[in-house]
Amino acid sequence: MADGTHLAELRKDVDALKDQVRVSSERSEKHIEEIRTIIAALAVHHSTVGASSSIEGAGNFQTSQQQGYQIPTKCSKVEFPKFDGDDLRGWVFRCEQCFEVDDTPLDVKVKLAQCT
Repeated sequence: MADGTHLAELRKDVDALKDQVRVSSERSEKHIEEIRTIIAALAVHHSTVGASSSIEGAGNFQTSQQQGYQIPTKCSKVEFPKFDGDDLRGWVFRCEQCFEVDDTPLDVKVKLAQCT
């Protein structure tokens, strides 16, 4: 009888763990979808800002494009934030600050964010 009770407790624990994994997975999927939405919005915003820049601004953009973008080295004082699953908007804000400091092009932004 004790074995039956122990087995029932183990099954109950396994079921609880399965529920926790399911909830965590659903939460992760929700966060991933939010990240995709924000990245898409950032891409649209970046395209809009680039298209509406003044002639002088466009000249500066072309000059920086001609020089090419160099990914920051390990000597950079700015550390790219890592996403820990919480505060998605705060993480995106910190990422944008890093991108602004390093003058990061849009196509590199996504690659850098994926590396974290």
